[in-house]
Amino acid sequence: MKKFVLPILLMLFLFPLKAGATTISFFYGEGCPHCAKEKTFLKELQEEYPDIKIDYYETWYNEENSDLLKKVKESFSEYHSYVPYTVIGNKTWTGYQETVESEIRSYIKACQYKECTDIVEKVKETGESVTIQQDTSRETVTLPVFGTFSVKKVTVPLLAVLMGFLDGFNPCAMWVLLFLISMLLGMKDRKKMWLLGSTFIAGSGFIYFLFLTSWLKLATTVNQLIILRICLGGFAALFGIYELVTALRKKEVGCTVTNQKQRKKIMGLIKRYLHEQSFVLACIGILFVSFLVNLIEFACSAGFPVLFTQILSMLNFNQAESLGLILIYILFYLIDDIIVFVISMKTLKAFGISNKWQKYTKLISGILLIVVALYLIFQ
Repeated sequence: MKKFVLPILLMLFLFPLKAGATTISFFYGEGCPHCAKEKTFLKELQEEYPDIKIDYYETWYNEENSDLLKKVKESFSEYHSYVPYTVIGNKTWTGYQETVESEIRSYIKACQYKECTDIVEKVKETGESVTIQQDTSRETVTLPVFGTFSVKKVTVPLLAVLMGFLDGFNPCAMWVLLFLISMLLGMKDRKKMWLLGSTFIAGSGFIYFLFLTSWLKLATTVNQLIILRICLGGFAALFGIYELVTALRKKEVGCTVTNQKQRKKIMGLIKRYLHEQSFVLACIGILFVSFLVNLIEFACSAGFPVLFTQILSMLNFNQAESLGLILIYILFYLIDDIIVFVISMKTLKAFGISNKWQKYTKLISGILLIVVALYLIFQ
């Protein structure tokens, strides 16, 4: 009897027992072209895997199905209204593209040998959204010393730090800050110096926050359209190549967006507002200059903000997580301005970033932009 135990155990290991039929819940809108494409794919999939069950829910004209979709998405902490939306076990897919096909096939194979709870059925039974533990098996990495950690929760915050830090070393905003500091150093009122300089930096952070949150909303739409996402990735890759060429070939790295006339206009505005008798009007004027400068800077370095918000959209972070990551990005975007300002105010000497340092940051920025752009295109 013993001699049969090992072969039997080996067969069970190599050919595990199937866990049962897998249910695919497909939410779609009648007339949606992407939905129609996925419908065709699902019919082919049904022929490949006769055991699977596919439930179709039309949501644009069926109010009951629309309400069900909302509750299902709430269960997964997703709060958008996009279709097609596919649910298998505790895994979801928003939108349809070729990569979705291979992911769904892989997940179905996995569900054949493990229990994949039908979350949609649970929501239908309770009539409310349910609390679930999402499948993060493909989002974790196990290392010998460090153990298991979430790639999504570790990598993206680090990316926010790095991209925000590099984005901050933009010459289009740095020269304005340095000119402002040189003007502030001529004042006798130290308290006023600190407040006006801090107003400029805080205004930059607030305006950039508005830019990033607006781009995040747009990125959610772009993410559904493959052609637009590829075009966006291509633009970012070209921008990264431009950054590399600029860093390697040019001796002086400066702002190429503003000309001499525009610079004189901005300097004139700073002088005018700093000489305002009313401190409130001076602060409002500095905020206005901050807005103008960041408009210029955003045109000069749009690559990082656009790519970062696109990544947040692709990885399905919820609203609170997205806002937290945007705040991390902005903090490190401002860190170089804060350092330059504080040192200058403490020493009463204008302190700037050397051209050599800016060239290094442009070089690193170019490489990072190309890498992230390629991820965006070939995710």
